[in-house]
Order: sequence, then C-alpha cells, then structure tokens
Amino acid sequence: MRIVFINTADVAGGAAIAATRIADALVKYYGVEILFLCDEKFSNRENVVQTRSKPLWFLEKSFNRIMCRLGVQYLWIPFSSAKIVECVKAFKPDLIHFHNLHGGYIDFGTMRKLAGFAPVVWTLHDEWLLTAHCACIGSCQKWRDVCDSCPNHSSYPYLTHFFSYHQSKKRELLEAVKPLLVTPSRWLNEIVEDSSNAKMCETVEISNPISLEKYKFIPGARVEFGLEEKDRVVLFSAANLSDLIKGGDMLPELLKLLDERTDGVLHIIFVGRMKERFSNKFQRLRLHFTDSVPVERVSFFYSLANLFVMLSREDNQPLTAIEALSCGVPVCAFAVGGIPELAVRGETGSLIEPFDISAMADEILRLLNDEERLRRYSGNALELVKNRCDERVVAEKYYQKYLERINRNQP
Repeated sequence: MRIVFINTADVAGGAAIAATRIADALVKYYGVEILFLCDEKFSNRENVVQTRSKPLWFLEKSFNRIMCRLGVQYLWIPFSSAKIVECVKAFKPDLIHFHNLHGGYIDFGTMRKLAGFAPVVWTLHDEWLLTAHCACIGSCQKWRDVCDSCPNHSSYPYLTHFFSYHQSKKRELLEAVKPLLVTPSRWLNEIVEDSSNAKMCETVEISNPISLEKYKFIPGARVEFGLEEKDRVVLFSAANLSDLIKGGDMLPELLKLLDERTDGVLHIIFVGRMKERFSNKFQRLRLHFTDSVPVERVSFFYSLANLFVMLSREDNQPLTAIEALSCGVPVCAFAVGGIPELAVRGETGSLIEPFDISAMADEILRLLNDEERLRRYSGNALELVKNRCDERVVAEKYYQKYLERINRNQP
C-alpha cells in the first residue's frame, strides 16, 4: 500500500507530530510505503519531501500575506501546489491522507485535483475545515451554519474579508472530494456532525497514537535531575507556554495562588518556550525552566512529575496529555474540548470548570497531598492510553479504513 501524507510540517507542532506518528506506526506494523509532503521539513527523514526551496518559501509566504489581506487566501498558491501535484503523480499512491493544510501552503483547487488521483482521508487536528478561517472556534457558534462575519478575524489563520465565501469554498471542496474525516476526539467528532460544511462526509473517531515503548516512566529521573522522591513536582509542557490558547495569560495568577496556598516547597517544571520567567517572585515555589527538548528526552521530564497541569482554553486531543498519561502522570486541566476524554474525572485526573484559576490551584494542592489518589490515577492512566492511544491500536484502525476507501474506489 502506497500512501501520501500532506501536512504543513513533518515534526514541528502537534499536528505534524501526530501525523508522523501515524505514518511511522503504519510502516512498522503494516509495511505501508509513505511519502510525506510538507511545507517545512525539520527532520532528516528520507521519505519526507519539502515541496518548495528556501527562496520560493520566502517568496510564497510574502505572496500569501498579500492574499490574506485581500481576503482571497487558498484560491491560488503558485509554487508549492504545483510541486505537490508533481510528487503525487510520480508516487502513484493508493490513497492520499490530508492533515493540516491551512496557512498558505496548498490551494483549494489543488486539494480537489489530488482527489482525482486517489481516495482521500482527512484527519482534522483542529476546526479550520468547518469555519471561514478559524482553527479554534472557542465560544463562537457561527460555524454551525454560515460564518458571514468574524468577530476575531486576526485569529490564526488570519483572514480579513469574504468569510462566508471561504466557508462555502470548503463546503464545495468537501462535496466534490467526499473524504473520510477522522477526528482524534469525540468532542471534535460531534462538532463535525453539527457542521453544515461536512454533513455529506463519513466521519470516524481515531485517537492520536503514541509508542508505549518510547514514552514510559523512567526510574531514577529525579535523582538525575536533582530532586528527592518526597518532593512535590508539577509539570507544565507546551510548544509555547505563553500561547493564549494554551492559557499562558492565566499562568502568573495560578503560580501566585499556589505560592500563597501551598504548605511547604513545591517544584514547578516548565518544558517549552516562554516569553516571561518568574524566577524571583515566589517564596515556596521552586521554578525550573527548560526550552523545547529532544523527543528522546520527553519521557524524562514527565517522569519527574507527580502531576501534569494544563490551562488550555481549547484542545482537540493534546499530545502532551497523552504523553503524560503514558508515563503514569495524572492530568489536571480545564474541562474543555477533548481533554475530558483523557483527564477522566475521578479516574485519570481532575477537571476544573473553565476558567476558575482559584479552583485549579486548590485541586492541584489536594491532589499532591493525596498519594493514594495519585497512585490510582497513575494506574488508570496507563490503562487508558494502552486501550485507546497505543500506536498498534491506532495503526490497525487507520489501515482498515484505508482498505475500505481503496476497495470502494476500485472499478
């Protein structure tokens, strides 16, 4: 079986990492031949092709900014779209697997043209396909029918005009291509089913995968880091911890409340980029900062923590939560998006009403002081990931759906 994956990047960002993990699992368990096409290549993988050179990348990005300001994004992308078609033609795939395609990398016409070469599966890592332009819908309900105007047109990915036109172009694309839409979470699956854009498409829920061989608890991590076993440790991890969607603006208040309410020393570890650091502001908190870490070191940092905390305003099926659970670390988060499917209240973690920072601080401290509950959540966490997110389970589901789509397309 020959499959083309298309995503904006190969290993940078949640969607890219999820897509790469799916591809790797299919190769590992089913011998699928993968060609991975992307806008930006960050790895040295031989099967990954960056579809535009650096000079063309800068030129096309500039062109895309102009198209955004004119409100005609995705109507024509001069270089990368042509290269994608060329690569797909040469590879002769049995199926094409779309992932994140927003951001000025491929135009609507090319997406439609690719469906003429092979059936399409499209994994949704956010809500962009259902809206005029937004990747995260928040509390807005316009996506259910028509995004005729946008109260937040500067949100990613940026668009200025012709909102309903863009949404209708996506609807036309889905009507023409009729891809199988895959959602990692039940939450996003329900949004797709409620959307006027995707009513003609078949949908299925398949979780993001993880390798339990690579992501697991590492004994001795605390000793190596300089912590004692009795220390209480909370971990925050995100590509950009200052991101508003990830709740970066709520972090200072949460730290302040934890410092005021904790009884004794509390260690806080941050993994990811941050605009602001708070090293000298607290009496009882001990803050540890590290920027983005190599994949092979991710489990090490999860293994330091008693608890993984998320402040996300919205999330589909966050890889960080899956990674934490696979290392046996319970999750405390706001009850938003698909997070409650991972941080299951009373089983694998705690859920807080959005966006009650005071309640979040109290629950963090209650959990840290309840070793029995943490141990129970830890065992349940491993079981949840094994049943739902293990790469073998996910690869089998995708492979079976591929076969169905390919066989349905046979003359």
